[in-house]
Amino acid sequence: MSGNNTINTAYRLTYGVAAADGSHTVTRQDLSASNTVNGLRFGGLESVSNYDGQGRLLRTTNRVDGGPATVCQDSSSRVLLPKPLLLGSTWAGDWTWTCGSSPPVASHLRLGHVVGTETVSVPAGTYEAVHVYEEVDTTSSAMSYTRHNVMNTWYDRASGMKIKFDSTIKYSKGAPSTGYVSHFTDQLTAVQRGS
Repeated sequence: MSGNNTINTAYRLTYGVAAADGSHTVTRQDLSASNTVNGLRFGGLESVSNYDGQGRLLRTTNRVDGGPATVCQDSSSRVLLPKPLLLGSTWAGDWTWTCGSSPPVASHLRLGHVVGTETVSVPAGTYEAVHVYEEVDTTSSAMSYTRHNVMNTWYDRASGMKIKFDSTIKYSKGAPSTGYVSHFTDQLTAVQRGS
């Protein structure tokens, strides 16, 4: 996108009860219908992600506006983050993301480390958080692009919930002609615990 266009969206995350082996699901549901701004579509997404007991993302099923399901799978069953998140922890990994029967959507290289602990205030409250810094390089031969993503994420030390996220994206090749999200900020607004 050009200029200072800002798009505000909201969504709900529901964490399923973990099985005996620790496997669980996370459902993301947008709270607004899809809409298009400068050729980019936002909202209307519902996704269910399946994780194993070690925190590896196995697959994600996506639906937009209640349409047909698209199942995406990770080639490497990568561990998203090491546990526990300790100061000085570092990690690296690469994986390929494939959706349906299509060729691989993109290949990724991820590097990260724990920056430290910080007190972070968001609309849902003030938390003692672990600050994680990561860089992800993504290449898609199918869609002819290369991009670099710098991400800062803050996780609540007590529960592990993601409470704040900040991402900056730059394309070195194949930037969409209709524009793209160059900066994304996400923060926790409310917590509702199951009975």
